[in-house]
Formats: sequence, structure tokens, C-alpha cells
Amino acid sequence: MTMIAALNAKEWFGAKLNKIIVVGDSRITRPSKITGKFESQFDSAQKVIPLTPNVMIGVAGDYQFITVINDLKSYLEKLDSGKQRYQRFIGFLKYEIRDFLIDKFKQGNYLETDLFIIVKNHESNVKKLYKLVLPDGIFVELPNGLHVIGDSAVNRKIFHENFEENIPVIMNGNMNVDDSAVISIPLRMAFNDIQSIEVGGRIHCFAMENRGWVNLGGAEIFNDGMNSVATALGENGIVTQINGKEIEVLTGDYKVIDKKLGNNVKSVLRNDEDLDI
Repeated sequence: MTMIAALNAKEWFGAKLNKIIVVGDSRITRPSKITGKFESQFDSAQKVIPLTPNVMIGVAGDYQFITVINDLKSYLEKLDSGKQRYQRFIGFLKYEIRDFLIDKFKQGNYLETDLFIIVKNHESNVKKLYKLVLPDGIFVELPNGLHVIGDSAVNRKIFHENFEENIPVIMNGNMNVDDSAVISIPLRMAFNDIQSIEVGGRIHCFAMENRGWVNLGGAEIFNDGMNSVATALGENGIVTQINGKEIEVLTGDYKVIDKKLGNNVKSVLRNDEDLDI
């Protein structure tokens, strides 16, 4: 599965923020078609996808559906052809997105999938957070607060509890609690106690602000003071650097992910054969 969390921060400790922050893990797992048991995993998949300056999607479920998400980007750009780009109203845009995704899901052979859809209105800067459940087609607007999709109900509950427990980390009077990157800290930390083979890899995070979507590239210094880790959005995906050296790129290309999963199966089999010897 996966785990995606969205914080609809219309209000934050009495302040009106009018922003939505979305964070996800990067692990994709695949069961064996024969046994149904765990077969392989890939830890560099991007699951929170900015499509246009005013639209983002978070996907939890059948990762092959990411191909439809990428097609949606082209579809939205085509709708804007010949017009002032991205100058669209939520009232129309949300249904165009919903109908496109439902239609494509019906045409394919996909497993159950939940999505967060984040849309910004071009004039008022109003931002809306929606949840779409497929194949049911349930489409609802989500209120202020934290919402989580993916993995088990137990782990979603743990995530909510961890988030609440970690909020004091940033409410110490020394940080700007209106800043999206700061607010994302307890969201990132909430993944720490999630015990699931299907949740892991690299945490990546975006915010929808008045200027549009923003990549919240995290950075940290390890305890020994020697290593710094930073992420940034590059042409091919989210790039992770250690001490300025690129070590990983999260990808939203299903063909790449599918190939990596296949290669990982071979690696697992080789390791099992070695153990048998």
C-alpha cells in the first residue's frame, strides 16, 4: 500500500494559514502472482505529484495508476490551451479531475486506490482538499485538520497520534510556526513509529500555498555533525543529496518502477539460493 497524509491548515493554533501540506513515503511493494506473498520492493517512488501550479495529487493503492495521474497532467494542460494558463475555477476543475480519474479507472484493471486531490482557485486563492475513493467513485471535500490514506486503519490511527505528540517540537517559541516547512516537521516525524513492510523509503513533502505548489525540501545534520541530507525537486523527480552528492531520485515513471521491482525479485531469489547453500 503506502501512506499519504494531508494537513488542511485553514487554521493553525488560531492563525488563518490557508495552505495544504501533503507528505508521503516512497516505498512500493509487490506480491508474488503465484503465492500472493511479498516478492519485492522499491523505495524510490514519488507518490505526491504536482501536476500544474494549482493542482497536486497524492495516490495510495495501485501504483500503476500513476500512469493515469501523469496523463491527467497532459489533460489539464490541454484544457488550458489557448487560454490564460491555469486561470481556472475550483467549481469546474474539481469535477474535470474527478471525472477523468473515474473514467480511466473503469477502463483499466486497477486495484482499489484512494487519492488526495488538492486544488487552488486562481482568483481568491481558496484551496480545497478532496478525497477520491476508487472504484466506488466517492468524492468528498475534507475539512480543516489532518487526514491520512493508505495502509491499515491501525497505522493511520498511530500516525494521527504521533502527529499530535510531535506538534510541541515546533511550538517552542523559537520557530516560525506559520512556515510550511516547519509545520511539516511533525508530519514527517509521524512516520517514525509506523511498523509496516509497505511503508518506508524516503519521505517527501509539498505544500499548496498562494503562489501555487511548493516542494518542502528537508535538510538535517546528523548527530556527528558530519553529514547533511537535503532534497530538491529536479527535472527527473525529487533528488536527495548527502553532503552535496546526489544519491537518489524519486521517480513517478511506472515503467522504471516496474523494471526495478522485477530486478529486485531476481536479487531476492539469488540471496535465497545463497542461504540454501
